[in-house]
Amino acid sequence: MFKCSTFIFRILPSIVIQSRNTLVHLIADGNLLNENSFNMPIFPRLRTLSIDVNRVRDVFALLRNLRRCCPQLTSISLIGNPGWCPSVCPRNQQLSKKYRAAALSMLPHLHSIDAKSTRVFRRNSRMSISSCASHSTLSTNTQESQ
Repeated sequence: MFKCSTFIFRILPSIVIQSRNTLVHLIADGNLLNENSFNMPIFPRLRTLSIDVNRVRDVFALLRNLRRCCPQLTSISLIGNPGWCPSVCPRNQQLSKKYRAAALSMLPHLHSIDAKSTRVFRRNSRMSISSCASHSTLSTNTQESQ
């Protein structure tokens, strides 16, 4: 396990990249990481990724990057990121379900999202990514204009 919450990072530290073939758990909470920080080489064994309270705005770009570089990911936590609807608008249950469904469709090995089992999400939702993507773009544009 590697924890990079002691310092504030905009990109993943080189020690993380160098350890990518053996790294199984990565906790990078409370940094300045965004969706582009995860456009990186393949982490073939990474199963757990926690990037709570970072600067991820485009969740769908992040999910595309993670699908490519973290094929074995089983647990992800995105709590407190500005583009993650379950954190930003927790009262909008329908939209939160769509975001979780998008994560499940792009990362099929997930067993947990934000420390909650995906069994419930899998059973209750059959949403497509496209139904959420327009909201992600809209919320990002709205936040930038404020």
